[in-house]
Amino acid sequence: MNTERLLDWRFWLKYILLAMAAALPVAFYLRTYDSVTIKYTLMQFGALAALTAWLLGGLAEGRFELPRRLLPFLLPAVALLVWNALRFFTSPYQTAALPGFLTQEIFLISYLLALLGLGAGDLRRILAAAAGAWGVAVVYGLLQHFVDPFVWKGAFGDNVFSTLGNPGFFAAYLAAMAPVPLMLAADAELSRPLRAAALVLSVLGGAAVAFTGATAELLVYLLSLGAFGALALARLSVEEKRPALLGALLSGAVCLGVFYAAAPAPDLWASTGDQARLIRAAAGRMAADHWLAGVGPGAFRVHYPAYRESAQILGHGKHNIQTEHAASEPLEQLAEGGLVGLALWLWLFGAALWGGFKAAGRGIHGGYAAALVVSVSAALAASLVALSVPRTPSFGWFMYLGAALLALLAARGRGDGRVLALPVPFAGLRLALAAAAAGGAIWAGGSFADMFASDIRHNLAIFHSKRGDWVLALEVYAKERPGAPSYMMAQYFIGNVYADRGRDGDLELAAQQYRKVRLLAPDYVQVHYREGLALKKLGRYAEAMERLERQVALDPVWPEAWRELAGLYSGSGDKAKAAEAERSAAEAEAAWERARASS
Repeated sequence: MNTERLLDWRFWLKYILLAMAAALPVAFYLRTYDSVTIKYTLMQFGALAALTAWLLGGLAEGRFELPRRLLPFLLPAVALLVWNALRFFTSPYQTAALPGFLTQEIFLISYLLALLGLGAGDLRRILAAAAGAWGVAVVYGLLQHFVDPFVWKGAFGDNVFSTLGNPGFFAAYLAAMAPVPLMLAADAELSRPLRAAALVLSVLGGAAVAFTGATAELLVYLLSLGAFGALALARLSVEEKRPALLGALLSGAVCLGVFYAAAPAPDLWASTGDQARLIRAAAGRMAADHWLAGVGPGAFRVHYPAYRESAQILGHGKHNIQTEHAASEPLEQLAEGGLVGLALWLWLFGAALWGGFKAAGRGIHGGYAAALVVSVSAALAASLVALSVPRTPSFGWFMYLGAALLALLAARGRGDGRVLALPVPFAGLRLALAAAAAGGAIWAGGSFADMFASDIRHNLAIFHSKRGDWVLALEVYAKERPGAPSYMMAQYFIGNVYADRGRDGDLELAAQQYRKVRLLAPDYVQVHYREGLALKKLGRYAEAMERLERQVALDPVWPEAWRELAGLYSGSGDKAKAAEAERSAAEAEAAWERARASS
């Protein structure tokens, strides 16, 4: 490998994206099923490395180039990137919204960098890497069903989740990826062993989908196979269509056979379940209230408690539900970005799909265009109903990468090679900008590492709290990084530590901490109830009443909260309100009895 190639930013960008495609689906913790945090961290570092390579490469060349033929695909992504940033920086809840905002921006940045740094010649290699990761996930999913050697056996009952951390995540990922290994099996330019392996893994993937028990995602998987089979029949050559059709038919048959013979029952949070429908209904109400500009990227979880129905609480079986996403990506785009954000998101994927559909046909690039059209369409279909899936690295990132690859295929051979160039004159200016970019990358990398460490510290602090080691718990919680996914929960738990420890002055500290939580997220889980109890014990009855009234407005089926309110009303001399609160407490208890009886 020569020095000139090592200094080429395109070389580094290509292999960074390839490494992300291979690593994101399969990275997981060896001793816990909760593998999502490591995936987010790898995605953050990968996107940061790719962006830094592009920035430093452009500065070294003295100009940044945008191929004119790619402008129809670049513009919606740039516009959505800017719109998200504008809405985020005008949001009052930036700390709580930061994880979700970063994820969306990383998806878009990865899409843009794939367009700028990859070519049609890179297509087979990056898809082979993605299919290799898919194969690892399939094999481990089957291993998990039969002889899982790790401690997480049974974490979701009999539903397998492989390296994805959740049965729904795994099923949606399999559905979106299904056409890719089928096209690799049909690619006559690949070696026969590789094509045979792709075909066998495709068929095994059908069994893995069935073992997840995720019925909506299974339907998307079958539709994905059918759509690819139809496109293969219509547009691929005779040599290509035979293995493609054989693989699609066998995969579908195995999936249905295993599903009817041995599939586990859907769990509570299945995409087709009542919980998912309730979440989508609440998200629709949020979107209706903020229809133009949305609540801001990443802020869905901040606003959601104000729109939640009692039926969701009763169905979940507890009050402290923390719902992160809308169970429908278009609905969440509308709720967070308003009509503007949704329109830009639809423009991005619509342009890629339409261009890819026109490019689908005979020849190797046409075949992969057909596979990617179905793959991205399946990802979008799963995102209509999937719980949290579209914002996960292994699924969401691939959905945007697939759209970028489609755009590259659609733009292949178009135009005259002209570019829009942004020159960066003066060596001194380029050097200063390069130093700033490198410094910014180091700072961002340190921030991402600290966010990852915050997740570890968070679990350690919970361990100390459960043991009653209050001082150690507070010391560890204090190290949580603002903006980390665990930060908001950590601030709430600090209040709980003060409230539970019971030393002189702790109640006041607890009340102060709960107020801090409300500044981060006004209706965070049980914060009003916990603060109300602390204020009541401090003798600040009017404030306690205000907090508890807000809690029962958010959660009308909380008997204890109603009874605390009844006591406060009675103490203030308002007997009518006290009696009404007691009746509401009795009604809430009856609702819980009915829910338990029907479960």
